[in-house]
Amino acid sequence: MRNAAKLLAGSLITAAMTTSGTVPAVADAPGHCQQSGYCVFDETSFNGNKSVLPNALGCHTTSTLGISAARSAARGFGDGKALALYSDTQCSHRITTVTQDHDSLDPAALSYSLTNLPG
Repeated sequence: MRNAAKLLAGSLITAAMTTSGTVPAVADAPGHCQQSGYCVFDETSFNGNKSVLPNALGCHTTSTLGISAARSAARGFGDGKALALYSDTQCSHRITTVTQDHDSLDPAALSYSLTNLPG
């Protein structure tokens, strides 16, 4: 009976270790844009082609990124810039300023602008 109890206890400890998992490293943390700056996607819900925005200020069309329109956008890290998205190609009709991930842009963005954050 003692051997059975030891075997059961060992099995329970092994099962607990197997199901507890490990804490992921920071580099393994989930995210839609794990680059410095911002990413846009040509489909909603962060699907399709992903483009990382260059660090250039001013108004740019999404076509310069190789996509016809951005349908979702995500903030990366350490960028020091603000991203505004526009429904036209001249940065006139603002859809949103990206402060958090946007899984569906309606209407889709045809242009974007980056500006320096104060500070």
